[in-house]
Amino acid sequence: MSWIENGFNLEAMPKQAIDELCALAAVAEDKNKIAVCDLFRLLVLKDSQCEYIITQHWSFIQTTIIEFLQK
Repeated sequence: MSWIENGFNLEAMPKQAIDELCALAAVAEDKNKIAVCDLFRLLVLKDSQCEYIITQHWSFIQTTIIEFLQK
């Protein structure tokens, strides 16, 4: 919440916030899941967040985002 309250700067998103976002996305449904997927799309455009997401959360991306978008 502190990251959101302090300006929602994608380039300054801490790793802990990315981890929490993954946890939220795992249980989100319908429009909420679409919104989370869209946020991840924006995050992978930033080098430091992209590297962290790909190395630490690849299985999440495969099982949660890619499968959801293929439906």
